[in-house]
Amino acid sequence: MQITFNNIEVPEEELKAVVEKNMEQIQKQCRRKKVRRILTGCSAAVILAAAGIGFCAMNPVLAEQIPLIGHLFERVEDKQIYSGELSKDAEPVRDYVSESGGIKMTLSEIYCNTEAINISVLVESEAPFSEIKHDADQTAGDKTISYQYLDLAENFDFMPEGLQDSVQVNGEYLDDHTFAGAFRIDFKLGDLSQVVIPDTFHLDLSVSAIHILSNSLEKEASHLSGDTPWEFSVDVSKDSDQTVTKEINQYAPNGSGIATVSKTPYEIILNGIFSEEHKVTDERLQLVILDADGKYMPDKGGFMLPINGHNVSKITVYYYPAASEEEFVAIQERYRDDDFEQFIKTKSTFQIQVDFQE
Repeated sequence: MQITFNNIEVPEEELKAVVEKNMEQIQKQCRRKKVRRILTGCSAAVILAAAGIGFCAMNPVLAEQIPLIGHLFERVEDKQIYSGELSKDAEPVRDYVSESGGIKMTLSEIYCNTEAINISVLVESEAPFSEIKHDADQTAGDKTISYQYLDLAENFDFMPEGLQDSVQVNGEYLDDHTFAGAFRIDFKLGDLSQVVIPDTFHLDLSVSAIHILSNSLEKEASHLSGDTPWEFSVDVSKDSDQTVTKEINQYAPNGSGIATVSKTPYEIILNGIFSEEHKVTDERLQLVILDADGKYMPDKGGFMLPINGHNVSKITVYYYPAASEEEFVAIQERYRDDDFEQFIKTKSTFQIQVDFQE
């Protein structure tokens, strides 16, 4: 069941106070962000800030953090795999609330670039979330990341058929009833990798279930569903201005290589190629990627590299032989050693360097 703004009761005095309090901040946000061809923007930000008081009145945690809706990325952007200042690029979402089975789901902001869509979401439950909700938490430095998982149907207007997906939502529990997080839809995986993503498009989302998992085999996962799916409808504009693409077309001795490398403020994507014509050896080669400081850059799948915390003025792809699985594992265990760059330079048989400053 989809909920629109007309269905939300907002006390007049509180509405006025919230709008006045946040108008200056929203106007600054409007001036900072360029206008995009999308049915979101600064007018939506005003509505979102105002409508948010309806939820905050029911939830003291949210009441202490006005505005929250329309600003979730400020809270959870550092908990994402492809982290960065998403709050600077994201736009508020319209028609953003859906409620079913005692659970209210709110899409807060959306940011789409050439590689993926990032969406922030707030999940509020009348009943407390399961006691296992922190079992699978991960700690990285001074931050703790909690997770929920959504069964998601995606209907893009440029795709002939809808897509079924299960997305991981990285975020935090604000209290026993409230989860704030964000998820990502990758364009380089699955059916979306086979099409050209247009500059603007319409997207319908339908969440059929919410899952909370435990890392203990002795505890059952929590599976939540409503009377009807949580449904949303958004118009999306793709940000291509911040993507830099380099033509590479270089091949390692085993015929594998890299056609292009694309960089955004959040990720680097390597588009691999293979050519029998360029193959001169059957030797098994592995590859590892280091940033400009010689720091290891982990591949999160499909040659997609998060760049937060890295110097990506240039990157180097090292191809190296590994005669056995044991040797490969032994080299992997050295990836984060201080002297790994010097080691891999002597071990590798081929290198591809990509300089983004040229």
